[in-house]
Amino acid sequence: MLRRPKDHLLSIYQQCHQPGPMEIKAMERRGIAPGQPGFTLPSFGDWVRSWNQHPPKKFYHAHGYHNERFHCMDPRNPAGWQLTCTDLGARPVHIDEKKSLAILYSASVVGILEAYHESICLFSAKLRNSLPSHCNCEDASAWDAFVPLHIDRNHTYSKRADDYDESVQKDIEGLTQVDRKLYQAGVTGFIKEMDGLEKTFKVKVLCHHQRQTLLSAASG
Repeated sequence: MLRRPKDHLLSIYQQCHQPGPMEIKAMERRGIAPGQPGFTLPSFGDWVRSWNQHPPKKFYHAHGYHNERFHCMDPRNPAGWQLTCTDLGARPVHIDEKKSLAILYSASVVGILEAYHESICLFSAKLRNSLPSHCNCEDASAWDAFVPLHIDRNHTYSKRADDYDESVQKDIEGLTQVDRKLYQAGVTGFIKEMDGLEKTFKVKVLCHHQRQTLLSAASG
C-alpha cells in the first residue's frame, strides 16, 4: 500500500511528535521520551530541512524507530527504504531507485492509501477472484456500506503537508525523490488494474472524480 510521499512524511513526523504508549516506554528506557532532557524535536519545517540539507554522509545502523537525530525515524524515502531494506535498522546513504521500482513492479497487487476503498476491492478481486457488493462506486448506498479499518493512534493534527510554504515543499521534495517515482508508478499501475477489474466484473469501481484525484496527487 503506497501513500502520497509528502503526507507520509508529515505522518512520520507526527508519530515522532506524538508517540504512542509503547513507543514512549521504549524511549523512557533510553532516557529520550517527551519531557525528558534528551528529547528534542523541532518544527516540521526545521525537521525536514535538517534531514534534507544535512543528511548522514555514510551508511549507519540505528535501532529501529529511534536514531541519533531527534530520536525519530529517518524520513528519507521511507517507502523505497522499506522495499529494499534487508535490515530494519540499517540506512544506506542512497536508496536504489531502479531496485525499488523493480520490487514494486514484481508485487502481485499494489494498493493506494488515497484510494483505500478501491484498493480493498482490488485486493479481493486479485486474491479471491470476487468483488464485494460495496465496490460499485456508482451505487452510493452500497458504496457507503463499506466500513474501513481506521487506527489513528491518538495522533491529531490539522495542518496538511500542502499547507507549508515553498521552502518546506522543496525540502520535502529533496527527501522523497525515490518515493515520488514509486508513487507515480504505483498510481499508474493501479489505474490500469482498475480498468482491467472493471472490464472483468462489469462494475465501475474507480469513479472519475477519484481517478482525477489520484492523478493530481501523483503529479504533486
